[in-house]
Amino acid sequence: MFCSVVLINCTNPSTSSEASEPDTSQVENKDKSKQKATGKSEINTNLSSGTITLEQAKAMLDSGNFQFIDLRTPEEIAETGKVPGAKELNMRDVEFKNNFQRLDGRTPIVFYCKSGGRSTRAMKMATDLQFSRVYDMKDGMDGWSKKYATN
Repeated sequence: MFCSVVLINCTNPSTSSEASEPDTSQVENKDKSKQKATGKSEINTNLSSGTITLEQAKAMLDSGNFQFIDLRTPEEIAETGKVPGAKELNMRDVEFKNNFQRLDGRTPIVFYCKSGGRSTRAMKMATDLQFSRVYDMKDGMDGWSKKYATN
């Protein structure tokens, strides 16, 4: 099975050719200023790629337009549960690379693991495969399980 993915570069052509990490502090500050002005919390889920907060991940999950990929081992998942609807893709499995390449790169992907190490590596792999809209959930399942109920 071969999947082609179009990667759209949304950077300013006058800046460096290397992709930079999105500045999530600006996103968080905009969200906070909107909240102050309207009295409502609005979470930005329109980032092109990068590290996202737990709140952004929850909004993405609630939208139903994102794939959530759990990179932990079956034993880790059995201990703490997982994000509802997440696909399991054990990064320590010998077939990981083959299974990873079968992901649908056209649908935005949120990677997470226990605390962030594996998801950072997976996001880099996805970017190298020219997947667009890939995200690393900050604080991983450790943070998620403290903030939200799991299944």
